[in-house]
Amino acid sequence: MDPFYVILFTRQQIDYLLLLPANGEVFLHLDATKRVVAKALNSRGPVMYYALTIPVSKKFGSLPVAEFISSVHSVLHIAYFLSTFTTAIRKRTSRELVVNKIEVDFSIALIQAVLKSFNNMNLSKYLEETYKLRSESVSSIPNFTIVHVCSTHILRTVKRKGKELLKDRRFLCAAQYLITKLIHTTNLTEAQAIFKCGITIFESRFVSDELEKQLHRLSDMNAPSEIDCYMEKIPEEIIDDDYLDSEKKLRHGSPFYRYFNEIFITQRPT
Repeated sequence: MDPFYVILFTRQQIDYLLLLPANGEVFLHLDATKRVVAKALNSRGPVMYYALTIPVSKKFGSLPVAEFISSVHSVLHIAYFLSTFTTAIRKRTSRELVVNKIEVDFSIALIQAVLKSFNNMNLSKYLEETYKLRSESVSSIPNFTIVHVCSTHILRTVKRKGKELLKDRRFLCAAQYLITKLIHTTNLTEAQAIFKCGITIFESRFVSDELEKQLHRLSDMNAPSEIDCYMEKIPEEIIDDDYLDSEKKLRHGSPFYRYFNEIFITQRPT
């Protein structure tokens, strides 16, 4: 069966989005799931459902402003959906709608598609720009959409991978604790201190003696760290990405990777 897709939005949905204050911040969520649409006959994989939503309130949840159904989970298809929607908005109004932040699931396809559609840049360029912001090497904030990855998805991935690698649940808890701290950190100086604690915990020959000491040190830092290491959560939905062949090259080319890898090399116990 050939790949297919359906893009769904109405004029009323665009108008509602345009009702948001012109001088206010616009936050959107882009969620993906394979649990809504039944698998098509002779389809190679699950049919994905995507919803671009505006968070309304805890009581009423989110309001979808555009939806997308696709038999292919790829940067190309998702970016086409988002570009079609943003083009429709520009035709509807002369006002320039600035989206300050879009939160996505932990998926490189979603991240790349949002960056391409809203910032006209790839992930490598975005990492360079955000690194400049975090390292304070720029004096003004660039006018682009911030991509925020859902922290719950990240922590679930850490927990899943941690269970494969760590037999001692104390260290699985420590890994989640470290990642939670890093997620809520907004400067590299504090991130460096947290990362060094992690190196000490997982690389020291005297791990058992260092664990409580380093966790106590982490608890004194400002970043939030509220996690439940032992409570069983709703099973995670794992979305298989259409990864780019250059994924490894992309990771090693990241300024953040180089920054933390240098710390790891210099701080790792010999």
